[in-house]
Amino acid sequence: MDWDDTKSILKALALLYELQTPEEQQAQTTVLDNSVGFNAIDAGFLSSVAYQMLKEGKGVSTRQFSIVKSKIQKYHAQIEEYDLDYVELPETAVLYESRDDFADEHAGLIYVDKDRLLFEPYIYPTTQVKAIGFRWAQDDSASWESPLTLSAFEQLREMFQNCIISDSVTTWLEEVDKPVQLSDEVYKSELLAFQREAVGFMVKAKRGLLGLAPGLGKTPISILAIKELGGRTLIICPLPLLYNWKREIKTWANEDAEIWHKGIGDDVELWVITNYETALRYLVKYDIKTITKDGKVKKTKVNWRPIEKFDFDNLIIDESVLIKNRKTQRSKTIYTLANKIKKIKHVYLLSGSPVTKFLDDMWHQFHVLDRKRFPSYWTFTKNYCVLEETYWGISLIANKEKAAQRIKQEYRDIYFARTQDQVLDLPDWIFDTLEIPMHPQQAKLYREMQNDFIATLPDGDKIVAPNILAQIIRLIQFASNPALIGGPDLHPKWSTVVDLLEFEELPAIIWTNFIKTAEMIEQFLSKKKHKVGMLIGKTKDTVRDSIVQDFQRGLLDVIVAHPAVGKFGLTLTAAKTAIYVERSYNGDDYYQSLHRVRRFGT
Repeated sequence: MDWDDTKSILKALALLYELQTPEEQQAQTTVLDNSVGFNAIDAGFLSSVAYQMLKEGKGVSTRQFSIVKSKIQKYHAQIEEYDLDYVELPETAVLYESRDDFADEHAGLIYVDKDRLLFEPYIYPTTQVKAIGFRWAQDDSASWESPLTLSAFEQLREMFQNCIISDSVTTWLEEVDKPVQLSDEVYKSELLAFQREAVGFMVKAKRGLLGLAPGLGKTPISILAIKELGGRTLIICPLPLLYNWKREIKTWANEDAEIWHKGIGDDVELWVITNYETALRYLVKYDIKTITKDGKVKKTKVNWRPIEKFDFDNLIIDESVLIKNRKTQRSKTIYTLANKIKKIKHVYLLSGSPVTKFLDDMWHQFHVLDRKRFPSYWTFTKNYCVLEETYWGISLIANKEKAAQRIKQEYRDIYFARTQDQVLDLPDWIFDTLEIPMHPQQAKLYREMQNDFIATLPDGDKIVAPNILAQIIRLIQFASNPALIGGPDLHPKWSTVVDLLEFEELPAIIWTNFIKTAEMIEQFLSKKKHKVGMLIGKTKDTVRDSIVQDFQRGLLDVIVAHPAVGKFGLTLTAAKTAIYVERSYNGDDYYQSLHRVRRFGT
């Protein structure tokens, strides 16, 4: 192609525009990452020039042409795949001299100066940019300025869509989106392509939110990313996941991890795993401030700080949706550790679903990562949520249209998200085994039954298993809760179910092997304000059908069911999560229960 020939350049512009999808042409943007047509940075300007030339029958100004020429050369590989002789231009596709009022064609110029993003306006007024964090520059640039962030750039482009994007912005964005080089260990691992991409995101981001749907491999991705970075790592996760993390670290890093539960351990391993409650009680401290107002005394916790100078380079927060509420002690604990342990260089939040209902859930997670970029909860919430002022105050009533997509685009430097629908060739079911330690007294009864076919309860009664089949049933009952057979009420597994539903995707179905287990778990979950249905042998057919329909329509959070009841004729495909509290050794019951929750088309 002759880059000095005006017609050739205009034909190349027309060609690339036609390679855009109809939706992209209409929106004057790039949606699909298919390496065809314009990239997302150039799409706004180049599409607008191509549209005025091809659809509106207007010419192209010399100033527009010079920008087109400078931007379009990067697409030479695409252009050379076609014969430009077959590209037709309208007779009106000619150059004309730039007018003095060229500024009327564009809202302004966006450019980069060191660590600043600047917007030189060609139209007035433009004071609305204050709402997205811009202020008038104190030098002679005659521009609005903001700290150089992706979100500032994307929000500015959304506010003023017809802007000139300078080469300094293009260069900066190319660097932002440039993938990092990973070690051979990552490329030779069993990770899929999108998982390797996620490892690269973590290594580059230094502080980021990894939002992968359940089953997409957040744990191995994080472990390999830390291996790339090196250093000592503190992992904070829900209590049920402590031993899962320990096992995965051994599998993917071939290294040992130390668990801190109800106290600080030896602190000698490269990996330390603890749970949220232990972190609150043993890793941070605070002062108590007493405030008296209108005769009422209120005590509040202030001056949160780490309890000692911990020697960690990296911090991983698993199931970060648990810190969505900025006012809880759990959230303040994580914020303190992420921002006040001076040695920590990297902070990563992991979540299968970082939003439970409204997108304001994401603010505190982002605030933990970058408090300067996300200083205000209400500014963030007003940007992405629909608010309503009521007699009692301001209420959130919905997410704004396309707000979730905007967040992914505007914060892609610190937020990597993939859903199961975006990942091909997933299996019908994704299994995850959680190891839950027994209560010591419970473990003693279990070992007695395992070794001697007999266990002595605290009151002196003996539980005897006359044969191996009876022994297996008794072992399942002891592992679930000795209270099922007259023993003490010890139920770590049942408590784990309640904990899991704080962060696993709902709706969920919980399979139990014993009626008493189902009844007790139903009570536990109801106390936690979950909407629960129960399917056991004594559930009447009419009630059973009503429960299933409500579950499928999203009116129930959880169904607690026995596999033998739920295995025939019931469609429970609305379930996002299935939890087996007690394993059934009836193979037919087990496999039929799996097929109740299998999703068509997967």
